[in-house]
Amino acid sequence: MSYNMKESLSINLKHLKDHELLTQTLNLVQKERQLLTQVLHHLKEVERRRLFSDLGYQSLFEYAVKELKYSEGQAGRRIQAMRLLKELPEIEKKIESGALSLTNISQAQAYFREVKKSAKFEPNKTESSKTESNKIFKASDKVKILENLENKSTREGQKILLQMLPEITLPKEKERILSENHTEIRFIVNQELKNRLTELRSLLGAKGATMNMAELIDYMTKTSIETIKIKKFGKKRVLNEKTMDKGRLSKKNAKSKLQHIETAPELLCSKAGINKETQHVSNVKPMDSSLSKGNKSRSSNYRYISQLLKQQVWQ
Repeated sequence: MSYNMKESLSINLKHLKDHELLTQTLNLVQKERQLLTQVLHHLKEVERRRLFSDLGYQSLFEYAVKELKYSEGQAGRRIQAMRLLKELPEIEKKIESGALSLTNISQAQAYFREVKKSAKFEPNKTESSKTESNKIFKASDKVKILENLENKSTREGQKILLQMLPEITLPKEKERILSENHTEIRFIVNQELKNRLTELRSLLGAKGATMNMAELIDYMTKTSIETIKIKKFGKKRVLNEKTMDKGRLSKKNAKSKLQHIETAPELLCSKAGINKETQHVSNVKPMDSSLSKGNKSRSSNYRYISQLLKQQVWQ
Protein backbone atom coordinates (compact mmCIF):
# COMPACT_ATOMS: atom_id res chain seq x y z
CA MET A 1 0.00 0.00 0.00
CA SER A 2 1.43 3.37 -1.06
CA TYR A 3 1.78 6.37 1.23
CA ASN A 4 -1.04 8.25 -0.55
CA MET A 5 -3.42 5.32 -0.14
CA LYS A 6 -2.58 5.07 3.58
CA GLU A 7 -3.14 8.79 4.01
CA SER A 8 -6.47 8.56 2.20
CA LEU A 9 -7.56 5.61 4.37
CA SER A 10 -6.61 7.49 7.53
CA ILE A 11 -8.71 10.50 6.48
CA ASN A 12 -11.69 8.30 5.62
CA LEU A 13 -11.53 6.57 9.01
CA LYS A 14 -11.68 9.91 10.79
CA HIS A 15 -15.07 10.60 9.21
CA LEU A 16 -16.57 7.26 10.32
CA LYS A 17 -19.13 7.22 13.10
CA ASP A 18 -18.22 5.34 16.27
CA HIS A 19 -20.46 2.32 15.66
CA GLU A 20 -19.27 2.10 12.02
CA LEU A 21 -15.62 2.11 13.09
CA LEU A 22 -16.23 -0.61 15.67
CA THR A 23 -18.16 -2.75 13.18
CA GLN A 24 -15.46 -2.46 10.51
CA THR A 25 -12.74 -3.30 13.05
CA LEU A 26 -14.60 -6.43 14.15
CA ASN A 27 -15.08 -7.54 10.53
CA LEU A 28 -11.41 -7.03 9.75
CA VAL A 29 -10.35 -9.10 12.77
CA GLN A 30 -12.66 -11.91 11.66
CA LYS A 31 -11.15 -11.77 8.17
CA GLU A 32 -7.71 -11.81 9.73
CA ARG A 33 -8.51 -15.04 11.59
CA GLN A 34 -9.86 -16.59 8.38
CA LEU A 35 -6.67 -15.60 6.62
CA LEU A 36 -4.71 -17.17 9.47
CA THR A 37 -6.29 -20.59 8.93
CA GLN A 38 -5.61 -20.24 5.20
CA VAL A 39 -1.97 -19.46 5.96
CA LEU A 40 -1.80 -22.59 8.15
CA HIS A 41 -3.19 -24.73 5.32
CA HIS A 42 -0.67 -23.24 2.88
CA LEU A 43 2.20 -23.94 5.29
CA LYS A 44 0.98 -27.52 5.61
CA GLU A 45 1.07 -27.98 1.84
CA VAL A 46 4.47 -26.29 1.52
CA GLU A 47 5.82 -28.73 4.10
CA ARG A 48 4.19 -31.72 2.41
CA ARG A 49 5.83 -30.82 -0.92
CA ARG A 50 9.06 -29.71 0.81
CA LEU A 51 9.08 -26.61 -1.36
CA PHE A 52 11.29 -24.81 1.17
CA SER A 53 14.13 -27.10 0.07
CA ASP A 54 13.77 -25.88 -3.53
CA LEU A 55 14.42 -22.36 -2.24
CA GLY A 56 17.56 -23.46 -0.40
CA TYR A 57 16.14 -23.54 3.14
CA GLN A 58 16.91 -26.34 5.58
CA SER A 59 13.49 -26.36 7.25
CA LEU A 60 9.99 -24.93 7.14
CA PHE A 61 10.90 -22.77 10.12
CA GLU A 62 13.85 -21.20 8.29
CA TYR A 63 11.61 -20.61 5.26
CA ALA A 64 8.97 -18.90 7.43
CA VAL A 65 11.54 -16.62 9.08
CA LYS A 66 13.72 -15.71 6.11
CA GLU A 67 11.28 -15.91 3.18
CA LEU A 68 7.96 -15.00 4.82
CA LYS A 69 9.63 -12.48 7.22
CA TYR A 70 7.96 -13.80 10.37
CA SER A 71 9.76 -13.35 13.68
CA GLU A 72 11.05 -16.59 15.21
CA GLY A 73 8.20 -16.61 17.74
CA GLN A 74 5.54 -16.00 15.08
CA ALA A 75 6.99 -18.69 12.81
CA GLY A 76 7.18 -21.22 15.64
CA ARG A 77 3.59 -20.64 16.77
CA ARG A 78 2.20 -20.95 13.24
CA ILE A 79 4.10 -24.16 12.53
CA GLN A 80 2.95 -25.69 15.84
CA ALA A 81 -0.66 -24.70 15.11
CA MET A 82 -0.41 -26.03 11.54
CA ARG A 83 0.74 -29.46 12.73
CA LEU A 84 -1.99 -29.69 15.34
CA LEU A 85 -4.55 -28.56 12.74
CA LYS A 86 -3.32 -31.35 10.47
CA GLU A 87 -3.94 -33.84 13.28
CA LEU A 88 -7.18 -32.29 14.56
CA PRO A 89 -9.07 -30.58 11.67
CA GLU A 90 -12.00 -29.80 13.99
CA ILE A 91 -10.05 -27.02 15.73
CA GLU A 92 -10.09 -24.87 12.55
CA LYS A 93 -13.41 -23.24 13.45
CA LYS A 94 -12.15 -22.47 16.95
CA ILE A 95 -9.08 -20.74 15.51
CA GLU A 96 -11.30 -18.70 13.16
CA SER A 97 -13.62 -17.69 15.98
CA GLY A 98 -10.67 -16.70 18.21
CA ALA A 99 -11.58 -19.22 20.92
CA LEU A 100 -8.16 -20.83 20.54
CA SER A 101 -5.15 -18.55 20.25
CA LEU A 102 -1.96 -19.52 18.44
CA THR A 103 -0.02 -19.15 21.69
CA ASN A 104 -2.19 -21.62 23.60
CA ILE A 105 -2.16 -24.08 20.69
CA SER A 106 1.64 -23.87 20.64
CA GLN A 107 1.77 -24.43 24.41
CA ALA A 108 -0.53 -27.43 24.09
CA GLN A 109 1.69 -28.98 21.42
CA ALA A 110 4.73 -28.52 23.66
CA TYR A 111 2.80 -30.14 26.52
CA PHE A 112 1.83 -33.16 24.40
CA ARG A 113 5.46 -33.69 23.38
CA GLU A 114 6.76 -33.30 26.94
CA VAL A 115 4.39 -35.86 28.43
CA LYS A 116 5.04 -38.29 25.58
CA LYS A 117 8.77 -37.88 26.04
CA SER A 118 8.58 -38.46 29.81
CA ALA A 119 6.43 -41.59 29.30
CA LYS A 120 8.89 -42.96 26.72
CA PHE A 121 12.17 -42.33 28.51
CA GLU A 122 11.35 -43.00 32.19
CA PRO A 123 12.30 -46.68 32.75
CA ASN A 124 11.02 -46.75 36.35
CA LYS A 125 7.40 -46.28 35.28
CA THR A 126 5.08 -49.26 35.54
CA GLU A 127 3.18 -50.46 32.50
CA SER A 128 -0.10 -49.17 33.93
CA SER A 129 1.29 -45.63 34.41
CA LYS A 130 2.79 -45.70 30.90
CA THR A 131 -0.58 -46.72 29.48
CA GLU A 132 -2.25 -43.91 31.43
CA SER A 133 0.23 -41.37 29.99
CA ASN A 134 -0.27 -42.64 26.46
CA LYS A 135 -4.04 -42.23 26.74
CA ILE A 136 -3.52 -38.47 26.75
CA PHE A 137 -2.41 -38.57 23.15
CA LYS A 138 -5.61 -39.92 21.68
CA ALA A 139 -7.28 -37.34 19.43
CA SER A 140 -10.40 -37.13 21.63
CA ASP A 141 -8.30 -36.47 24.75
CA LYS A 142 -6.32 -33.76 22.96
CA VAL A 143 -9.56 -32.07 21.95
CA LYS A 144 -10.71 -32.08 25.59
CA ILE A 145 -7.45 -30.48 26.72
CA LEU A 146 -7.76 -27.83 24.03
CA GLU A 147 -11.32 -27.12 25.19
CA ASN A 148 -9.88 -26.21 28.59
CA LEU A 149 -7.66 -23.63 26.86
CA GLU A 150 -10.47 -21.92 24.97
CA ASN A 151 -10.82 -18.17 25.64
CA LYS A 152 -7.92 -18.30 28.09
CA SER A 153 -5.00 -15.90 28.29
CA THR A 154 -1.44 -17.13 27.79
CA ARG A 155 -0.74 -17.17 31.53
CA GLU A 156 -4.01 -18.96 32.33
CA GLY A 157 -3.19 -21.54 29.65
CA GLN A 158 0.24 -22.13 31.19
CA LYS A 159 -1.26 -22.77 34.62
CA ILE A 160 -3.82 -25.23 33.24
CA LEU A 161 -1.17 -27.23 31.40
CA LEU A 162 1.26 -27.21 34.33
CA GLN A 163 -1.44 -28.62 36.62
CA MET A 164 -1.88 -31.56 34.25
CA LEU A 165 1.82 -32.29 33.88
CA PRO A 166 3.08 -35.43 35.66
CA GLU A 167 5.58 -34.96 38.47
CA ILE A 168 9.02 -34.14 37.17
CA THR A 169 12.43 -34.45 38.82
CA LEU A 170 13.61 -30.97 39.68
CA PRO A 171 17.24 -30.13 38.92
CA LYS A 172 19.63 -29.91 41.88
CA GLU A 173 21.20 -26.70 43.07
CA LYS A 174 24.34 -25.73 41.19
CA GLU A 175 27.26 -23.47 42.06
CA ARG A 176 29.84 -22.13 39.63
CA ILE A 177 32.75 -19.91 40.63
CA LEU A 178 32.99 -16.92 38.29
CA SER A 179 35.74 -14.92 40.00
CA GLU A 180 37.45 -14.52 43.35
CA ASN A 181 34.45 -12.63 44.77
CA HIS A 182 31.56 -13.92 42.65
CA THR A 183 29.77 -17.28 42.49
CA GLU A 184 26.81 -18.18 40.30
CA ILE A 185 24.13 -20.15 42.20
CA ARG A 186 21.18 -21.78 40.44
CA PHE A 187 18.20 -23.16 42.35
CA ILE A 188 14.47 -23.73 41.93
CA VAL A 189 11.88 -21.87 44.03
CA ASN A 190 8.27 -22.90 44.54
CA GLN A 191 5.33 -20.55 44.06
CA GLU A 192 5.00 -19.87 47.80
CA LEU A 193 8.60 -18.61 48.09
CA LYS A 194 8.23 -16.57 44.91
CA ASN A 195 5.13 -14.91 46.39
CA ARG A 196 7.01 -14.08 49.61
CA LEU A 197 9.86 -12.51 47.62
CA THR A 198 7.34 -10.42 45.69
CA GLU A 199 5.66 -9.35 48.94
CA LEU A 200 9.01 -8.37 50.49
CA ARG A 201 9.92 -6.33 47.43
CA SER A 202 6.60 -4.47 47.60
CA LEU A 203 7.04 -3.80 51.35
CA LEU A 204 10.42 -2.19 50.66
CA GLY A 205 8.73 0.24 48.28
CA ALA A 206 10.89 2.16 45.83
CA LYS A 207 14.05 0.66 47.33
CA GLY A 208 12.82 -2.89 46.67
CA ALA A 209 11.65 -2.11 43.15
CA THR A 210 15.23 -1.36 42.04
CA MET A 211 16.80 -4.39 43.78
CA ASN A 212 17.90 -7.38 41.74
CA MET A 213 17.60 -10.87 43.24
CA ALA A 214 21.14 -10.88 44.69
CA GLU A 215 20.55 -7.53 46.43
CA LEU A 216 17.20 -8.75 47.79
CA ILE A 217 18.80 -11.90 49.22
CA ASP A 218 21.65 -9.82 50.69
CA TYR A 219 19.10 -7.61 52.46
CA MET A 220 17.17 -10.63 53.77
CA THR A 221 20.28 -12.38 55.14
CA LYS A 222 21.53 -9.25 56.94
CA THR A 223 18.12 -8.64 58.51
CA SER A 224 17.67 -12.31 59.46
CA ILE A 225 21.14 -12.63 61.00
CA GLU A 226 20.58 -9.55 63.16
CA THR A 227 17.15 -10.80 64.28
CA ILE A 228 18.48 -14.27 65.16
CA LYS A 229 21.47 -12.79 67.01
CA ILE A 230 19.18 -10.59 69.13
CA LYS A 231 16.98 -13.59 69.91
CA LYS A 232 19.95 -15.80 70.80
CA PHE A 233 22.39 -13.40 72.53
CA GLY A 234 20.21 -10.49 73.57
CA LYS A 235 19.73 -7.03 72.15
CA LYS A 236 22.31 -5.39 74.44
CA ARG A 237 25.16 -7.64 73.30
CA VAL A 238 24.32 -7.16 69.63
CA LEU A 239 24.20 -3.37 70.04
CA ASN A 240 27.56 -3.44 71.87
CA GLU A 241 29.09 -5.42 69.00
CA LYS A 242 27.75 -2.86 66.55
CA THR A 243 29.22 0.00 68.61
CA MET A 244 32.60 -1.77 68.77
CA ASP A 245 32.60 -2.33 65.02
CA LYS A 246 31.83 1.35 64.42
CA GLY A 247 34.64 2.30 66.81
CA ARG A 248 37.15 0.13 64.96
CA LEU A 249 36.06 1.65 61.68
CA SER A 250 36.36 5.23 62.96
CA LYS A 251 39.85 4.51 64.39
CA LYS A 252 40.91 3.08 61.06
CA ASN A 253 39.61 6.15 59.23
CA ALA A 254 41.29 8.50 61.75
CA LYS A 255 44.62 6.70 61.33
CA SER A 256 44.35 7.01 57.56
CA LYS A 257 43.64 10.76 57.83
CA LEU A 258 46.62 11.23 60.21
CA GLN A 259 48.96 9.51 57.78
CA HIS A 260 47.69 11.82 55.05
CA ILE A 261 48.33 14.92 57.21
CA GLU A 262 51.87 13.75 58.10
CA THR A 263 52.80 13.24 54.47
CA ALA A 264 51.30 16.57 53.33
CA PRO A 265 54.40 18.72 54.08
CA GLU A 266 56.64 16.40 52.07
CA LEU A 267 54.23 16.62 49.14
CA LEU A 268 54.20 20.40 49.36
CA CYS A 269 57.97 20.53 49.51
CA SER A 270 58.34 18.30 46.49
CA LYS A 271 55.92 20.46 44.51
CA ALA A 272 57.79 23.66 45.55
CA GLY A 273 61.17 22.21 44.62
CA ILE A 274 62.48 21.98 48.19
CA ASN A 275 65.28 19.56 49.00
CA LYS A 276 64.34 17.86 52.26
CA GLU A 277 67.94 17.55 53.50
CA THR A 278 69.18 21.09 52.66
CA GLN A 279 65.83 22.89 52.92
CA HIS A 280 66.81 24.66 49.66
CA VAL A 281 64.00 26.19 47.62
CA SER A 282 64.46 26.60 43.88
CA ASN A 283 62.68 29.34 41.91
CA VAL A 284 61.14 30.85 45.05
CA LYS A 285 61.52 34.50 46.00
CA PRO A 286 63.35 35.24 49.29
CA MET A 287 61.04 35.33 52.26
CA ASP A 288 60.50 38.39 54.37
CA SER A 289 63.14 38.87 57.08
CA SER A 290 60.54 38.92 59.79
CA LEU A 291 59.32 35.54 58.62
CA SER A 292 62.91 34.21 58.60
CA LYS A 293 63.45 35.33 62.19
CA GLY A 294 60.23 33.71 63.19
CA ASN A 295 61.37 30.47 61.58
CA LYS A 296 64.69 30.48 63.46
CA SER A 297 62.96 30.80 66.77
CA ARG A 298 60.90 27.72 66.12
CA SER A 299 62.02 24.20 66.95
CA SER A 300 63.93 22.43 64.18
CA ASN A 301 61.48 19.54 64.39
CA TYR A 302 58.48 21.76 63.83
CA ARG A 303 57.28 21.52 60.25
CA TYR A 304 56.16 25.07 59.56
CA ILE A 305 54.97 26.02 56.08
CA SER A 306 54.76 29.74 55.49
CA GLN A 307 51.95 31.40 53.59
CA LEU A 308 54.38 32.58 50.91
CA LEU A 309 55.58 29.02 50.31
CA LYS A 310 51.99 27.78 50.01
CA GLN A 311 51.30 30.47 47.44
CA GLN A 312 54.34 29.43 45.41
CA VAL A 313 53.26 25.76 45.52
CA TRP A 314 49.73 26.41 44.32
CA GLN A 315 50.66 28.90 41.57
